[in-house]
Amino acid sequence: MSLDWLLERMAQHDSAAAVIEGSAVHSYEALLAAVSRWTTAFADREMIGRVVSVEAEYGLEAIAATIGAAVGGNVLVPISMAADARRDTFLAMADVEFRVIPADARRPIVPTGRLSMDPFFHALWRAATPGLVLFSSTTPGTPKAAVHDLAKLLQKFDVRGVACRSLALLPPDHLGGVHTLFHTLSNGGTMVIPDGRAPAAVCRTISRHRVEVLPASPTFLNMLLQSDEPGRHDLSSLRLITCGTEPMPPNLLGHLHAAFPGVRLLQTDGLTGLAGATAEPMQEARP
Repeated sequence: MSLDWLLERMAQHDSAAAVIEGSAVHSYEALLAAVSRWTTAFADREMIGRVVSVEAEYGLEAIAATIGAAVGGNVLVPISMAADARRDTFLAMADVEFRVIPADARRPIVPTGRLSMDPFFHALWRAATPGLVLFSSTTPGTPKAAVHDLAKLLQKFDVRGVACRSLALLPPDHLGGVHTLFHTLSNGGTMVIPDGRAPAAVCRTISRHRVEVLPASPTFLNMLLQSDEPGRHDLSSLRLITCGTEPMPPNLLGHLHAAFPGVRLLQTDGLTGLAGATAEPMQEARP
C-alpha cells in the first residue's frame, strides 16, 4: 500500500505554507522538492524496504526525510533529540540499517552494518507497505517497541479534513507527533515549529503565527496554566487543544475550560490519538 495519495494531496497546495520555522515559511512546493531530494538519495543508497531511523526534531528537512523514507517503503524509526540517552538502545532494538541525520551536512545517511531479519519487518516488506516503530516513553527499565503498518495508520487521513495551523509541540517519535504531522499535511495545513517547548516559547509561537491547533500532554498544559504565560500573549487564534499520553486530572480539565472558554478540547489516548475521528470531547469539569 503506497503513500502516493499523500504526495498528490500535498501537490494540490503548492504555494500554501507547509512548514514555518522561525521567520522561514516553506511552501508545499519547497517541501515536495525536499522530499524528492531525499527520495533520490535513498534510492541511490538502495534504501528501499529497509529499516531507517530519522534522528531529528521536526523541521523542513526532517519532515521531508520522514516522508521520503515512508514513500520508499521503509520501516521508519523516528528518534528525537530528547531521546539521545537511549539512542543506541533504540537503534539496536529496531535493527536500524541506515541512520538519517538531516542536520549532518557531511554524512546525512550513515549505514550501521546491520541486516534486519525481523519477521514483523519482513511481513511489511512482503506487503510493500511502509512501517513505523515507536518506543514506550513511560515504561521503567528497558523500553518496549511497537511496530505499525504506517500506510494503514495513515489511511484515515485520506478523508479530507480542515486545513489548520498546527503547533509541532509533540516530538516526532511520539504517536501524537506523527498524528499532527500527517493530519496537517494531508489537509493542506501548516506545521508551525516552536522555538522551544517551554510555555513562554509556545505561547510566543502561537501568537506570532496564529496557531489554531495545540496538541499537548496534561503535564505541559498544567505547566502552561501555572506559568501565567497565556495571559501575556494573544492566543485568540486557538481553536482546538488535543490532549493525550496521560490521564487528564478533572481539576486540570476544569481550569483549561476556564482559561480557554472558546477552545474545543479533545481527549486522545494511546492509539486513538492517531485518529481524529475517534477522539472524544473532554467533558467539562467544574473545579
